[in-house]
Amino acid sequence: MMTGDATFLPDELQTLLLRAALLRGSPAVDAWARLGRQVDLEQLSGQAFRLLPLLCRNLLALGVDDPDMDRLKGLYRRSWVKNQLLFWDLGQVLEAFRESDIDTLLLKGSALAVTCYGGDVGVRPMRDFDVLVRRERAAQAIEVLEELGWTSERKHWLPFSLRYDREFALAGPNGFDCDLHWLLLEELVLPDARERSNDEFWDASEEVEVGGVTTRVLGPADQLLHVCVHGPVWYSGAHVYWAADAVKVLERAGPRMDWDRLVGQATRRSAQLPVRDALRYLAGALDAAIPHDVIDRLDRVPTSRRIERAYRVRPVRGRWGRLGVARGEIEGYLAMSAAWRPSQVIAGAPAYFARRLRVWLAQHSPRARAWLS
Repeated sequence: MMTGDATFLPDELQTLLLRAALLRGSPAVDAWARLGRQVDLEQLSGQAFRLLPLLCRNLLALGVDDPDMDRLKGLYRRSWVKNQLLFWDLGQVLEAFRESDIDTLLLKGSALAVTCYGGDVGVRPMRDFDVLVRRERAAQAIEVLEELGWTSERKHWLPFSLRYDREFALAGPNGFDCDLHWLLLEELVLPDARERSNDEFWDASEEVEVGGVTTRVLGPADQLLHVCVHGPVWYSGAHVYWAADAVKVLERAGPRMDWDRLVGQATRRSAQLPVRDALRYLAGALDAAIPHDVIDRLDRVPTSRRIERAYRVRPVRGRWGRLGVARGEIEGYLAMSAAWRPSQVIAGAPAYFARRLRVWLAQHSPRARAWLS
């Protein structure tokens, strides 16, 4: 298996923490005992530290008596209070969107907290919430947020973002951020149908209620796809927590998990490699109930050299500075266009790189923004 250092899959200590936070019975207790002999909780940081509220709940359920329990309980309570405030803001946003007839679909932490974590918002720490709207309503959705007092330091970038990007971040009056999406994920764009890439996700989504407001979340197979593709990459900020999210998605779905859909969507969107490796990690390291034939089917999907190159470069793109951005854009385009004919790849390149260049210029150069406006 690839190491966590090379691929952003969890390393050995992070895996022990995940096992202690997620498994049942003696496997979880044994993992906690092994972890305690190797690391002090005070040494944990980042994504590993964010697992501690979930660890607290699991250890309590297992009846574990440990000197660290009081501290773990305090971290859980802090996470619960913060998330209650965040969900109040989210409820206000969803209600405003509902009144404006804007369809919404929750993504990432907030969607997982209300579904896969059983509504216990204390176990899933969050710093913001993510809402997907239909592309044609994105500009109106941002206007609604601004009327509620949400702002962005990049307001000047908005016209370019709406045309060329997939999301726009706004800061709320109570200190939380809202990432408004009109495209689920760049890595999940259909190679030849960018504008319609979200349609199948909307069609298979499920209805939930948040703060008395009806909204939607991804269906189980699409949720697992999203977690496995978005989590273990350098820019996601979820290099450890994605694995906990994936296990919870699997537990909630149980026999409802549509493995055929997962394999089909991953294949159509050229995401078979990250999904394959993520599932292989979940099955091997966290005892997740994943049918062997699913990983085998993903392993047998024909993969072009362009897709393989783009996948290999994912873990180190963030370490290359501006060169990494440029190379990453080239690799991303080659992966996105892997199913195209050579003539289509050549013909589509100018528009794609012009779009990405405009986004970069609009973000970094006031003079370029004025010229491009």
